[in-house]
Amino acid sequence: MQFINRYINHRLCNHLNIMNKTNIAKIGVGGGKQLSGIYRSGNLLNHNFNEYVDFIDYNYFSANTNNLKVNNNFFLEHRDYHQSINDKPFFGKFHMDQMEDTFKSCYTFIYYYKISPTINGGELEFENKEIYKPNEFDLICFDGDYKHKINKLSGEGIRGTLIMNIEKY
Repeated sequence: MQFINRYINHRLCNHLNIMNKTNIAKIGVGGGKQLSGIYRSGNLLNHNFNEYVDFIDYNYFSANTNNLKVNNNFFLEHRDYHQSINDKPFFGKFHMDQMEDTFKSCYTFIYYYKISPTINGGELEFENKEIYKPNEFDLICFDGDYKHKINKLSGEGIRGTLIMNIEKY
């Protein structure tokens, strides 16, 4: 894992919670809102990014602070896992992340904006057996080339994430 930060942006969390209610994405059905773009240091030309500008800026700042070599292409995905008591537990499969449109290598940033207290599991496991148990408002970064998966997720509630992939330079 590259690094872990705490990121609290109440305006963004409120926006994502509203999106969560209007754009429900069950596991296996799709990932909610997906956007790709080119970073222009806080001046995003696509108005669809207005709610995400601070988050995008923060991730580029974090990448530069941690000496990650990145370019201006990024992909943003709002992915929530809704779980109810009657659902089968969700198991992820090991995979690597790539830029959605170019399939190039990237760094992955995952922001855990909501984790219901009644959700169990859902840890991020890497192929080298490193396991990360997320907390609400954690923002983690790792190399998308590292194979990873979501461990068994059960219980009832939501595990809300905003995922950003930034293309490597």
